[in-house]
Amino acid sequence: REAVVSTQSTGTLEREGIEGVRAAFTELKGWNTVPESGYRAMLTMETEHSPPAKVLQMYSELVERYGTKENWRAYLVYTRDVCPEQLDNVMWRCKKVYSDSEIAAFML
Repeated sequence: REAVVSTQSTGTLEREGIEGVRAAFTELKGWNTVPESGYRAMLTMETEHSPPAKVLQMYSELVERYGTKENWRAYLVYTRDVCPEQLDNVMWRCKKVYSDSEIAAFML
């Protein structure tokens, strides 16, 4: 799959392919202009094309910026299913934000 992303910074830059999308996403993050839907789109792409460590990093960034219960749930489920050895770390971070009963409720 190929994608073309154009940005305005010092002129129009065209970047092709997955690496180009990643570069554009990183640039946008630097401007603090990535909406939640942008993180979700990158997560979808990274889930298909990257090792689990990269996907976990994207989830970490998503919940750091958009820490909704839905995002935390997706992060916990992915970690449980793909990287169970990391579940304690992710759960510890989640418990800094939500109580055990809140986590249990949104994990149903």
